[in-house]
Amino acid sequence: MLGTQVEGRASSPGRETAGGLRTPVAPQKPELLIPLSTIPRHRVHNQDMTIGELAAKAAVNIQTVRFYERKGILPEPPRSGSGYRCYDKSDLETLCFIRRSQELGFTLQEISQLLPLHRSVARLPSPESRTQKQRPREMQQMAGVARRRLQQVEQKLRLLKTMRSQLLTFIDQLETAPLKCFAPALPKPKKQVCLGA
Repeated sequence: MLGTQVEGRASSPGRETAGGLRTPVAPQKPELLIPLSTIPRHRVHNQDMTIGELAAKAAVNIQTVRFYERKGILPEPPRSGSGYRCYDKSDLETLCFIRRSQELGFTLQEISQLLPLHRSVARLPSPESRTQKQRPREMQQMAGVARRRLQQVEQKLRLLKTMRSQLLTFIDQLETAPLKCFAPALPKPKKQVCLGA
């Protein structure tokens, strides 16, 4: 018992022996506390995310993140001491860029062309005085890829408008034309020729 009351006064810390005498105990050393900031990769102090956290923040599936890694679109992240993938803010930005590009209709091949350009533009300082003609080469290249994609979309729109017009005409014919127009033509009976009797 440590520091117990004996007849109204505090006893000194120690152990009781069989004869009721106390033997002194060496004072315990205070516990050494290591500041968390000195522990590398502590979850409280770093900005790393697990694959589940990254997927949730980017609004994609975990399998989607792994797929992009296998395709080489998203760089494979470093791993923690326990083997978990450790993603950072730049991985989240890249994943959001990939997702947004896909929503705009870009293929994975086009996205893999856009990503290096996107990364270099993201590293550029953003001076407010820069004019349209002074845009960095990377931004002009991204605009070129986007322009080609826009041409493909416009071509698909023209095709869809043609299909729409043809469908409207067909529906109109079905709803207004006489039934005979859509009945299959019956084959004419063949004349039987009798050869002499």
